[in-house]
This record gives sequence, C-alpha cells and structure tokens, in this order.
Amino acid sequence: MGHSMLGPHVNWPRDQIAWLARARPRVGKVLLQDIDLAWMRAARAASPDTFWVGRIVPPAQPLDSPVANAQDFTQRRLLPAAEPYRGLIDALEGYNEVGFTNFRPGATRGFVRPSIAVISADLFQQARQEMQRYALFERTRAELLAAQGWKSVVGNFSAGSPELELWPDFYPALEAGDYLGLHEYSASNQPPYLAYLETWLCRRYRRVYESLPAHLRIPLIITECGIDGGVIGDAQQGWRRYTNAAGYLAELRWYDEGLQTDSARWPIVGATIFCYGHLDANWDTFDIGGEMANMLADYMQANPPEKWEEPVPTPPDSTLVEMLNAEFGAEFDDVRQQLVHVGEFPKRDLTAINYLVLDHTGVGTTAATWSNTIARLHVENNGWPAIGYHFLVYPHKVRYAGSLDTARPAVWGRDAETVIIALVGNFNDTAPAAATIHLTRRLTQVLGRYLARTVPVVGHREIALPGHASDGPGDTAYGENGWIKQIQQTAQGDDVAQLKARIAELEVQLAAANTELEALRAKIAQIRAIVG
Repeated sequence: MGHSMLGPHVNWPRDQIAWLARARPRVGKVLLQDIDLAWMRAARAASPDTFWVGRIVPPAQPLDSPVANAQDFTQRRLLPAAEPYRGLIDALEGYNEVGFTNFRPGATRGFVRPSIAVISADLFQQARQEMQRYALFERTRAELLAAQGWKSVVGNFSAGSPELELWPDFYPALEAGDYLGLHEYSASNQPPYLAYLETWLCRRYRRVYESLPAHLRIPLIITECGIDGGVIGDAQQGWRRYTNAAGYLAELRWYDEGLQTDSARWPIVGATIFCYGHLDANWDTFDIGGEMANMLADYMQANPPEKWEEPVPTPPDSTLVEMLNAEFGAEFDDVRQQLVHVGEFPKRDLTAINYLVLDHTGVGTTAATWSNTIARLHVENNGWPAIGYHFLVYPHKVRYAGSLDTARPAVWGRDAETVIIALVGNFNDTAPAAATIHLTRRLTQVLGRYLARTVPVVGHREIALPGHASDGPGDTAYGENGWIKQIQQTAQGDDVAQLKARIAELEVQLAAANTELEALRAKIAQIRAIVG
C-alpha cells in the first residue's frame, strides 16, 4: 500500500464535494473564475489537508514587456481574483502553457523527439530570448505575490516542453518561485499510454530535476496530467478516446507510483488529473466524473494520501554565527529575525557561491541609516520578501542580515552564486570610513574560512549582467586610490600566505620521505651483499 499523490483538476464545480470527502486527495486545482466562495469553503471542509492551486484564464498572455506584463496581470487580474480565497487556496499559477520557438524539426505541442539534432542556431537563440522574457515575467509575478503573502507556482509548461537546453534561462524564475509547475500528458496508438516515450513526456520531470542545480529543485506540482492525444497529433482527445475507466486507472496508478518513488529524491507535492467537471465540450473525453471518479476514490482510500508538508528550512548555521562572534565580538549582530520581512527567499546550496560581492546601500543612505529602514525599502519599494543583502557593514558593526543559504536578489540574475556585503552609505563621492573597510576585510576572511575555499571578492558593478548595471560599491572604490583594493589584495595576500605555509609543510614531508628512502636503499644494499 502506498500513499497516492494524485488529485483533481476541477474545471467546473458540481458534485465533487462528496468525492473530496471520500478521496481526501493530496493536491487539487481550480480555475478561480469558475468557482465560488461557498464551493471552495465546502471543498476545504470536505478535505482539509488538500493542497489547492488556483489559476485564472486571462484573455491573452503577452510577454513583449515582461515586467510591465507581470505587474498588470498580477495586480489587475490575479490578486483581485484570488484575494477572496485567501486561506483556502495555497498557491497561484500565472500564464498557462507558454510556447517557445521550435528550434528542432518534428515538434508537436512543444514535444520533440530526443534523437533529432538542433538545426538552426538562430531559432535556438530566438527560443532562448523567449524563455528569458518568460523567466523575467514569472520572477516578477512571484516577487509581487510574495510581497502580498501568496505563494507562486512558476512554469506550467506544456507536455514535453520546454527543451532541456532552455532550462538555464528559466533559473531566475526558479530562484523566486515557491513551486515548479509542469504538465505531463502522453498517448499512443495502443496501451500503455502514459509510459509512451517515458521521461520525455510523462515522468519528464525526472530529466528536469536531474539537470537542475540542487538549490533550484523547488517543490514540484504536476498541475495537469493524463492521457491527451495532442502529443501524437490527435488534438484534444482525452482518455475516453483510448480506454475505459479500469484501463485509465491502471495508467494513473503507474504514474502515481513513479511520483511516490521519486518523492524520496525530490520534493513533490503531487499531480492533478485533467479534468473533473467541465463546460467546454472540447474536454468531454477528459472528464473523470462518474464511474472513473468512483474507481479513483476507491484507489485513494486504499492508498490514503498524506498531507503535503513544506520542507523544513535549514536552521541558520550556528558554526558561521560562532565564527563571526569570535571574530568581531561586540562589533557583530545577528539581526536576521529582527529586520522587516514578509516572506522568505529561496534556499540555495553553498557550493553554488562563486563571489563575495561588495555593494553600497547607495543614494539616500548614510552610515547612520538604520538597518530596518533599508530592509523596509527593499520590501515596500522593490516588492522583495526581505532585505536583499546578506551582510550590512557600518563603521562600528557587522550585521548578519540574510541567511547565507538563501539566494538574495541585489545582484540581478546572480542570486544563487553571490554573497552580498553592503557597506552602509553612498560611496560615489566619499570613501567609507577606514573602520568600515577594516571590518569588511575581516568579514571576507571569515567567510573564506567558513566556506573552506577561495571565493573572489568583487564589486557589484564588476559582475552585473547586461541591462542591469550598478554603481555599487561606489565610484570611490575604483581608480588609483580605490579602496576596494585594500580588501581584495588582503584576501589575495592571505591566500598567498596560506599557500606558502602549505609549500613549507610539503617540503618538510618530502625531506622526511627522502630520509626514509635512503635508509631503505641502505638496507637493500646490505641484503644484496649477504645473498651474494
């Protein structure tokens, strides 16, 4: 007996309440414009532990201006539709099945057979640009939702899409989103249907998660699944076109068992079967109402779903805090819980860190600006869930502002690979106090020891991506008398000193080994003399 991870995609509310009370599914999905508050309250009461995803169907899905489009969609459409359901809906989707330029031949509904090679570099670049626009849209939408206390499901790509080569361009959205949504359908000319081209259509999420960096493997929701002939050119034909209720249940059980197995490797919420209830005749062959719903409820009762539990956040690392306390004493504060915040940034693996980035808090701030003022500015003006820096450095104090294992957005597009150290003040015209530079230098040294490797110290402007230029850490950091060198060169000097010490250690070991070798050679000579 397992624990089913399946649930219903409710297109139109009708008699599902009794079914929900019987099946108690792990996950469900609704179209917000097609339900009412009374139905949603009844659904939540019937199955209190179900994780509900909400979506709206907009009249269009423009991406030409990703940030403006995301702001318009989220603030004018999505949030007003969702707000009545706060506390009843757990996460919100955005656009649905956004398509990308096919840069390989033979594509159907976004799916391309894996054996066919790329034929056009120009089309590939066009597809990448489309994905980058969508990633920016989804990132902006997720940040806007987080600022209002809502969780987001990003992606929601069609079956077999996008091509694996495009996923790196979607990383910015994964850094901001709470869940990744995918659609997985399959069909063939004969059963088994869902296992057709396994891991390229259904269970394709395995290829995706195996390719993602560890820190971007956010919880997965298959926001649509089932049999769909569209993947083989039989458009809008669901399971009723191919099999009966018993046959479909066998197919879904195969898929469910894969989810259960994989949930030990990756965080998987579950999968919603499209669909339960509908008005549009196009979905007649997809509807699981009637006999299919009864059989599915029996299956779920025999394999009772378990409530989805959010992964427990890794507690702030006490070792780092101990090292900072030992280094700075009264000059160190851990203010992570005291600063204004409305949510959390996504977690990351510390092995992803490539840079210690020096920044300044910039225009409008001085060395006397309160840390909470800076945090509030990031939350209220930028729409971020918390302050965008990991550390704040004053002339008298180092403050731990954001956990090192979280990806912070102060350096756009490089959230996962940066530790952001902000010197408090505007240093375009005036250099920071010598005490601030000294504390910052010592901080980079502690971080290097904690990470147990050499991590380059750079200015924000040095690694800013095109289109996202920054003046940080201030104009005075550079030039003939630039103060940033005092930090960078000291770090390099420490590395050289460590290297010299290691060389000396190895030389001692080599001398000892040579002594042992000479003694061994002498014994060999004695033995040879004896045996003649």
